Amino acid sequence: MWHTIPNYPDYEITKSGIVRRKANGRIKSIYFNDSGYKMVGVIKNGKSFPERLHRLLAFTFIPNPDNLPQINHKDGNKANIDISNLEWCTQSYNTKHAFATGLANNT
Repeated sequence: MWHTIPNYPDYEITKSGIVRRKANGRIKSIYFNDSGYKMVGVIKNGKSFPERLHRLLAFTFIPNPDNLPQINHKDGNKANIDISNLEWCTQSYNTKHAFATGLANNT
């Protein structure tokens, strides 16, 4: 089922992370950025924006009543965009999680 992406009303997304433009139904290509995040390009007001796919999923499907700024990948795998693997968090929590899981180190 398709859901309109908040902040990008010309686009829809599925829970599995497929993005399409409403006007023509074209599916957007997914690519990886240099940091290993899945990305998709969207256009708003004639300007192109590269967006991290996990953020589009979180904004669309995961409630954020505390208005937390970041999204954590619970398993530490940036490519795993399954909604059950994503959670809203603070920068502090995200950093602590990265150290606790060995994704970051102090060297």
